[in-house]
Amino acid sequence: AWKGEAAEAEAEVKEAEARATAALVASLTAQLDGAHERSSRLQEELTACEAELTELHEGYALVWDELQQQRTAMAAAAAQCQALQEQIDASSANRLPSHARTPSAPVSARLVAVP
Repeated sequence: AWKGEAAEAEAEVKEAEARATAALVASLTAQLDGAHERSSRLQEELTACEAELTELHEGYALVWDELQQQRTAMAAAAAQCQALQEQIDASSANRLPSHARTPSAPVSARLVAVP
């Protein structure tokens, strides 16, 4: 009888261990499933962020190109203004009396009323 009780007790211990192992496996499986879901969500967010970054980079490149074109246009306009200013200065110097022809004075100071 004692042998039967010991075998019964051992079987109960094994059943309890099997239930504990099954509960642990179920818990770990649930944690793993949750981790997979989070990983999938993070992967989707990463993909969306990469797409947004690519879009922002392309927009930045377009703005940079436009800025460079505007700088080139401004440089050309500044050169044209300088050339026109030199023409005005030369033209004004030819029409001014000799006492008004001072190279250090600005054009507006050298202009006199022409009758």
